[in-house]
Amino acid sequence: MVCYPPFIQLWGTALRHGLKAEFSVDSLVLKWFLVGGVLAVAGASASTRAHESTDLEHRFAHVVRYLADDRMAGRGMGSPEIDLVAEYLVGQFHQKGLAVRYQPFSYVQHSEQGSANHAVFANDAKQSRIDWKVDVDFRPLAIGGAGAIDTPLVFVGYGITAPELDYDDYAGVDVQGKTVIVLRHEPQQHDPYSEFDGLNLSKHAPFMRKIKNAIDHGAAAVVFCTDLHETQEMRRRYEMRIDALNDKLLQEQNNFNAQSAPTPSQTKIHGQRMDSMLDRESRLKAMALAVNSHLLPFDQAGQAVSEPFLPVMVATRDALEQLFTAAGRGSLAELEVSIDDDLQPRSFELSGWRMVANVDITRQEVTAMNVVATIEAEGPHADEAIVIGAHFDHLGRGGDTAFKGQIHNGADDNASGVAMMLELARHYASQPEPPPRRLVFVAFTGEERGLMGSRFYVDHPAVPLENTVAMFNFDMVGRLSDNRLIMSGTDTAKEFSQLVRDVNNYHSFDLQCVPGGLGPSDHASFYTRGVPVLHFFTGLHNDYHRPSDDVHLVDIAGMRRIYGYASELIDQVLYAPERPQYQQTDGPSRP
Repeated sequence: MVCYPPFIQLWGTALRHGLKAEFSVDSLVLKWFLVGGVLAVAGASASTRAHESTDLEHRFAHVVRYLADDRMAGRGMGSPEIDLVAEYLVGQFHQKGLAVRYQPFSYVQHSEQGSANHAVFANDAKQSRIDWKVDVDFRPLAIGGAGAIDTPLVFVGYGITAPELDYDDYAGVDVQGKTVIVLRHEPQQHDPYSEFDGLNLSKHAPFMRKIKNAIDHGAAAVVFCTDLHETQEMRRRYEMRIDALNDKLLQEQNNFNAQSAPTPSQTKIHGQRMDSMLDRESRLKAMALAVNSHLLPFDQAGQAVSEPFLPVMVATRDALEQLFTAAGRGSLAELEVSIDDDLQPRSFELSGWRMVANVDITRQEVTAMNVVATIEAEGPHADEAIVIGAHFDHLGRGGDTAFKGQIHNGADDNASGVAMMLELARHYASQPEPPPRRLVFVAFTGEERGLMGSRFYVDHPAVPLENTVAMFNFDMVGRLSDNRLIMSGTDTAKEFSQLVRDVNNYHSFDLQCVPGGLGPSDHASFYTRGVPVLHFFTGLHNDYHRPSDDVHLVDIAGMRRIYGYASELIDQVLYAPERPQYQQTDGPSRP
């Protein structure tokens, strides 16, 4: 079907309704002149749109090329190059007319276990004493703080407070100023019907969640212990490796026996192979027997973002079994089985016992910087704000990855997201009237090290979080594949689920909507503080966190389409008469 310009459609309608038409030469000339003018305007408009699209793609490409250039050395935390990128971002925001500033914060670049770690448990009334040896019975964890401990002891099960499940390990016990003993993970891990997300670990399982819960309840220190389910899984994995090795031993022996007259050289090689495999089998059997003596590595739980509030340690199950027996509390394993059976906490204080210990950790702290830019608002909602964010750090030269030493340019992760954020800043700064709500653009650093920048921001926001109506996060938006766009956080506001679909009617993405607001990107820091979030993501790929994530693979045209969709979504929230209604949802936000 041929589509005519509006002027021609109206003219034809007039004729169909019997309106008089003048067909003089002059009138025809005038009409064709007018029609030609309309066609010329339509053609010029199409030409302008094409030119604007080209300019937009050029701006995207410029930002991605700058951030993902080898000269930026992968934008690793603590590097001179990441400071250059921060300066570049300040300049970009300033050129667009935004008020811009650095937001510096300190973080721990490196931690080492010190030499003055010790732990003693004493019960003066019973004249009992238990000494723990560092790296044998216990070990400090880098995620925790340092300092002296002299406190009573409380066992708090899994250290979980989950009101939505009517489960609280801290109910009925006072842990103020005391050391809490906490099992890793969560109850009923073996049960696919467990209320704790079945066989998957729920939001209550991570170390940091449990540490924060201990802090919230006033604890002075945390001692973690590997749970029974995990030790059983460790033993099972060792036994599977032993079985596989036994199969290889049998095959090796059968192959040797099949030789009618093996040479001395073949016999020697066979003997060496058998000895090597038998040695490995012996070591695996020893490790399987010693799972209750297993200690997590010093940095297994992660590095502290900054100087933490309280010391954190890990102890072996054997060491804690000895302590519980001395305290007359029976078996740790029996306590876990009881909790699993009825999902009721079994928390208690180890009456009369105190922990006297010292945690020695040396840390190297450095300064990092978010970049924060704002567009002020006018109107009745001018005290409210929308945050638009993207992280600009990456892996530098690979850190401890398999590609250590190679520059990781991070073109998709996350030069693409930074380019998107800067273009949105340019767009809103160029509008003739101030927006009805303040716009806060935040270039986060430290995302790859555990959302450090966004965690700092939500503690020190440019606009109070209670006045922050939404956060839009762009992380890896440069590899649009099969037209699929992943939108996370679609249930974090009552309005979002329908909104993202309605706006998509004009953009026709194959949307994958993920309801949850949690996940390994900066929006999670806002969601956990009660801010509705939407996260734009084009998906993982084989170049993720590899040196091959480079500029030539970024889909600039796809970014242009995502930009059009994102700007319309932001407009819907920005100009809405009411702010989005926050909803809590437990689902993850990255599939």
